[in-house]
This record gives sequence, C-alpha cells and structure tokens, in this order.
Amino acid sequence: MNAQIKMTPTATEATVFMTAPLTVAQAVVSSGFAILHGSIAPVGGILKLSGFGERFEGAARVFEDEMTAIAAIRAGEIASGTAIIIRHKTDLRDIVDAIEQSGITGIALISDGHIAGSTSHAMIVGNCAPAAQAGGAIGRLRDGDIITIDAASRRIDTAADLSGRKSSFTAPARGYQGHPALEKYARVMTAAS
Repeated sequence: MNAQIKMTPTATEATVFMTAPLTVAQAVVSSGFAILHGSIAPVGGILKLSGFGERFEGAARVFEDEMTAIAAIRAGEIASGTAIIIRHKTDLRDIVDAIEQSGITGIALISDGHIAGSTSHAMIVGNCAPAAQAGGAIGRLRDGDIITIDAASRRIDTAADLSGRKSSFTAPARGYQGHPALEKYARVMTAAS
C-alpha cells in the first residue's frame, strides 16, 4: 500500500480550518491541570482536572510506597471518601491503574510524585511541594487526617495541625548509598519553584 501524506493544505482547506468555530474546544472546560496551594502543598501541587467533581473531603490513608497502597486497594481496604496519600513516589501510573481496575469511586490520590495516567474515579494531585523527603507537609500527614481539595478555589488543605508534627518526621533512608552522584542529587534536589 503506497499512501501519500499531504503535508501542506490547499488555500481553500486552510481558510476552512482557520475560520472553523471553536465549539469543541469550548466544551472541554474541565480538562487539563490546575495548580493548588494550601497546608498540604504550600509551594504548590498539580491537580489533574479529569477526575470527578470539583470538591473532595475525606480521611487520609497514608502509604510510604505504592505497592502497599495497591495491595490495600486490591484487598478492599479503601472505601469511597478516602484520600490515598503516597509519599516518596516518582510515578503514579500503577496506582492510577489499580484504582481504575478496582471500580472504587469518590476517592482522592495525593502524592509528592509525578502525575501519570488518568481516571474519572479519583481526584489526583501530584507534585505536592515541598516533598516529604525535603520535610514538606505531605510527610507529616497521618491516617485519619481530614483532607479537603477544592478545585474551584485551587486549595488543598488538612484540618490537622501539622506544625506540631514537624519534629517527629524523619525522612526514610533512600537506596542511593554507594552511588555518590545519586546521593548528591537526592541531597540537593528541591522543588522546581
């Protein structure tokens, strides 16, 4: 099959394209990302707007790693109204897939890791800064803390008093021992802001 790709539109095609109404673009008002600030992410966090609703409020369930969170989802330990907190994670793709496959709805996924994947079952907030490793507020959250995400006001907050927990937080050791370049990177890396 010899198909040819036409790279340059004709004058008529270009005119039609340039004058086409933007009704499709206007219909997609709740897609993309929003920057949130608040007690959980004072420097900022990224909300993926493709999730459900404009507001979430629920109790936190805190995990130090993604695999433990996935096991809890598969065991049926996560209910609607839960805010799953995952610290020290770089990519949220597997947990997003687990949420989608489980069928759980009305939850939030919050992390200091990067956003990857999408689901209509959860509000997803990633890149919360400062990160837990840097002593950020997300590192001081505990199970049961009430989490509120408000997309309209661009806020992510907790009712818990995190200031009293600061001294009790200890960043876990990272697996970079013996790799000087990675040790230095982990030590000096901070939020992009």
